[in-house]
Amino acid sequence: MDFYFSAKGRVSRKDYWLRFVLPLIGVYILVVAVLAGLAVALGDAGAIIGLLAIPIYIAIVWASVCVAAKRFHDRNWSGWWVLYFMLISFAIVAVQYAGIFLLGETLGGIIALITGLASIGVAIWQLVLLGFLPGDKGPNQYGPDPLDPNGGTAETFA
Repeated sequence: MDFYFSAKGRVSRKDYWLRFVLPLIGVYILVVAVLAGLAVALGDAGAIIGLLAIPIYIAIVWASVCVAAKRFHDRNWSGWWVLYFMLISFAIVAVQYAGIFLLGETLGGIIALITGLASIGVAIWQLVLLGFLPGDKGPNQYGPDPLDPNGGTAETFA
């Protein structure tokens, strides 16, 4: 559980993809399918189902923050970069909605398009940083190299 709910240490790209991203996609699809099925089955009472999803989504967000912080650590960056990316995303959404509500449909639509593209750019930037760029070789201030936890000191013929 430390892998998902602790921000200490480092995580390799392989573990990031195989132990976090792919299972997260599966869990998300499962949760959405189950909740949607329950909402349809319950009809008007289905709105209550959204309340059941809140603890699940809180756990998913916390795990996402922790694993992303560990990927930043693997690149020898502070885990606070997760917060920076979240704040950038929230600011983009705020500008998007403010543009739509304050500037009308036409100009607000243009601002929504521009900020939507900016949001995609930020998401791609974070995906490249966390999912594709390699981490530091050897130990760094956040812990040992996840690809070589012994720091190259393991005996070859042990």
